[in-house]
Parts: sequence; C-alpha cells; structure tokens
Amino acid sequence: MPSVIALLEVREARAWEELESWLEVLREAEQCVQDAAVLVVPDGGSAPAPAPPVLREGYDPRQPIWRAGMGVGALAGVYRQVFEAVLVASEPISAQELTRVLGRDATRLN
Repeated sequence: MPSVIALLEVREARAWEELESWLEVLREAEQCVQDAAVLVVPDGGSAPAPAPPVLREGYDPRQPIWRAGMGVGALAGVYRQVFEAVLVASEPISAQELTRVLGRDATRLN
C-alpha cells in the first residue's frame, strides 16, 4: 500500500497538470477577449487607430459545421488531433487512449 506522502505527491502532480491546463484555457480566453474588444469612446473623444489584425484575413476561430466531404484540414488544434486519432484507430478508441494521444495524463481515467 502506498504511503500518504506518495499519494500526496501524485495528487500534487495531477493538480499542477490541471493548473497548467486551466492556465492555457485562460490565456486563450484572454486572447479572445482582446480580439473581440470593442472600443468605447466618450463623447467628444476620438478613437485610437485600430490595431492590426492578429489573425489572418477571413479566419474564424470557431469550428465549422461539419459537412460531408470535409477533410481534416477544416479543423484546428485539438479538434484535428482528436479526428486524426480516431481515423488511425482500427477499432473504437477509449477516452483513456484518446487522452494519451493528446499528451495528457490518463492514469485517473478508468
């Protein structure tokens, strides 16, 4: 039976992993807020020059509605990784296997 210290170390490692994951989500959300910021100009003021676009022209960060014939290229980021993992699998893929493919710790998934 593992010691209490060993169990706490495992929990700490998981907590750090979860924290890093949430920090990444937070960074992405902050970027979205910056991208969607609306200039509010008080009466009589002038708006500063708009910042150059961060994303390429015509880019929409939302995933497209899936239609027959669309390829992996229509997806971005983790969506593409999930799709590719499912395509490569010869049989149904479990959540634990998919979690490993995405580079996450899957030990807590049973």
